Amino acid sequence: MEEEVQQQTAQGKEVIHPVVAINPWFRSRKLRRGILWFILALELLIFIWLLPHDLLAYKNIQFLTHPRQSLVTAPDLAAKMKQDPGLGWKLSISTRNKQSIGENKKGYLLVFVGDCASCLHADLKTWGAEAKRKQMSMVWLTSATRSKASEFERSLDISAPIISETNGNTIKRINAFWAGRAYLFSPRWRLMWLSKQPDFPVDPFSQKGFQTAIDSRGIR
Repeated sequence: MEEEVQQQTAQGKEVIHPVVAINPWFRSRKLRRGILWFILALELLIFIWLLPHDLLAYKNIQFLTHPRQSLVTAPDLAAKMKQDPGLGWKLSISTRNKQSIGENKKGYLLVFVGDCASCLHADLKTWGAEAKRKQMSMVWLTSATRSKASEFERSLDISAPIISETNGNTIKRINAFWAGRAYLFSPRWRLMWLSKQPDFPVDPFSQKGFQTAIDSRGIR
């Protein structure tokens, strides 16, 4: 074998050792694998870039990866709920806020959105669309400044009247001790329903008590 290789080399013929030779099929498989890894890396980069622009998806992922603990223990929750205003209680709204909110003959869905910076696990866009479908007004109550609240509103691509109260008076009166708590008020701002689940805000329109309250006013 060595003599044959030496003879072929002497005659100027190219000699390829069997171990050094690269199988074309092996080469194409490596190329395909490299292309697949490149595509996966590209898709991951695009996903990371797009994620902050989809606020709801971003918050849902945050909730899944960093689930928060219960806001209050059961005994504390019961004590805090005792501070809730009773049904029929009337909320005083300033003239300025009344003008910005406008009148609505169907009623108002008031949602406390905190300081517009904390994790808010509430699908405000869906809630707002459902309120609009039922010809109700969804109103946000926030402890943030109006400019910060407007920025938060733009980030969600939602248009909603905002009550900005940095002093927290209304927040205390309605006992909004978690962000995402929802309230149903009549056209004259009398309380008809309020949510009771602090751990994860659910769609108020899916709640039996909420539906009963709006049915009593003939809202469909």
